[in-house]
Amino acid sequence: MSTDVSRLSAAAQALVAIETPQDALDAMNLADMARTLARKMKLGAEAENAATSIRIKAEIRLAETVTEGQERGEIATAAHGGANVNGVRTSDTVPPATLADIGVTRQRLSEARDIAAAFTLPAIDGMAADASERDTTLTRAAVLREARHEASERFDQMADGLLDQTTKDRHAIDRAAADLHGALAALESLGRPVREAEAAPLLPTMHRLQQKLHGNRSARLEVVS
Repeated sequence: MSTDVSRLSAAAQALVAIETPQDALDAMNLADMARTLARKMKLGAEAENAATSIRIKAEIRLAETVTEGQERGEIATAAHGGANVNGVRTSDTVPPATLADIGVTRQRLSEARDIAAAFTLPAIDGMAADASERDTTLTRAAVLREARHEASERFDQMADGLLDQTTKDRHAIDRAAADLHGALAALESLGRPVREAEAAPLLPTMHRLQQKLHGNRSARLEVVS
């Protein structure tokens, strides 16, 4: 157990000391080793979660330090300093380091940025503490899935904000119509007259729709009491 504690301590110290992408990668590796050892020694969820939280927070710092390096011109982007995926440079002058130079793949950076955009360092601590309280293990895969879900929701909100009001209204009507059609289809599939209790939730909506249509013909259900 003393070995596990020492590895956790080393990983925690490395996390605090992160200033460069390489520092972040080192902290991630230390945390991974501590987590693997905790699992093999069956030290419990709390020990594993402590290592996992350090690993994920180091990954967040990886995203931050790469961005900082790119903003300073020390790390290449596709637009400035050459391609940052395959290590191919387009400048004849001394170029900034590529992602390949610093040992970071495009996928790793993308995932790290997804996590960094969704969670703060204290939020990761909170997730680890919650998992430990439930005696379950927090996994990086679960955190990444949640981060991507958050990113998808942010994108949907942004896209929704770009729509004009007419388009938004049309989408809202389409969604409501789909719900109503689905409910009507479910009732019609019964193959018998619909009982009043079954149709009751739909009747006010259909009545309002009929009023909106100014007397135009609307869907009708045969209802029996």
